Amino acid sequence: MSTIIDNSKAIETGISEWNIEDVWNDEENWALEGTRYGITSSIDRDQAVDEDGQPIYNLYTFIEVDGDATAEFTADEVAQFAKGW
Repeated sequence: MSTIIDNSKAIETGISEWNIEDVWNDEENWALEGTRYGITSSIDRDQAVDEDGQPIYNLYTFIEVDGDATAEFTADEVAQFAKGW
């Protein structure tokens, strides 16, 4: 899976576009939270989907450990990513 990241958008708006594979595989630098029914919890990556690869949460937020960046992905985006495991 390849994604072109438009860094000019980040400069203009302060918002970066993140590739899910990059943040998912970088546990050292990105913590993960899952939000379901309005409740947000810190989760491990193996808690993101069930045994059938279906998302458990509605929203997944990666938080940069030593920074202030965040990257959000929907349940559909995580499900699509999980299909490639």
